[in-house]
Amino acid sequence: MACPEGVVRVVAYMDEELVQQIDKISEEAGISRSRLVAACIEGGLEDLRFLRFIGLAPRRLARVGTALDKLGLMPSKNKHLDNPVIRRKERE
Repeated sequence: MACPEGVVRVVAYMDEELVQQIDKISEEAGISRSRLVAACIEGGLEDLRFLRFIGLAPRRLARVGTALDKLGLMPSKNKHLDNPVIRRKERE
């Protein structure tokens, strides 16, 4: 399939569970998986630009990620942290 003019094809390998989540959200939003992923990447880049603007360089963010990982707070390792209902019950 040819890409539209001014668009570049990018390939990313993801866990099946992540793709299922993306598909569910894109279906709910009525947009394609590709459009949702592109919007998420664009939003993430905007966040990074803001963090750089306020003085948090990517290397500092990596240190924050490492610290969160050591504390066991990274969402990828503790998927229950992504669930607000479970988080609320844990606080009670």
